[in-house]
Amino acid sequence: MTLEAFSGRRPFAQLQAAYTLPVFTAVSRGRRPAWCVEGTGPLLVGAVRVAEPVEGVAEVCAVARRNGRAHAVAARLEALDGRWRCTALQIG
Repeated sequence: MTLEAFSGRRPFAQLQAAYTLPVFTAVSRGRRPAWCVEGTGPLLVGAVRVAEPVEGVAEVCAVARRNGRAHAVAARLEALDGRWRCTALQIG
């Protein structure tokens, strides 16, 4: 979802419920990675790896590809108020 918003294919407002306020603010107001915005090639996400270090926490990582280049994506999800919310996000 976030990569789609960065590339202009989804409005940032659709992401708000999936993120904590600090992460949503950083994502929606921050600088978009150039590789998400530029280029016409499809944005492909490879295999997603998930680890659960403790109950109610998921650490997720994947590799996104565009125009022959690979980029790391990592997130921490926590079960808050009965739903999963992203509490940390790193896109390389």
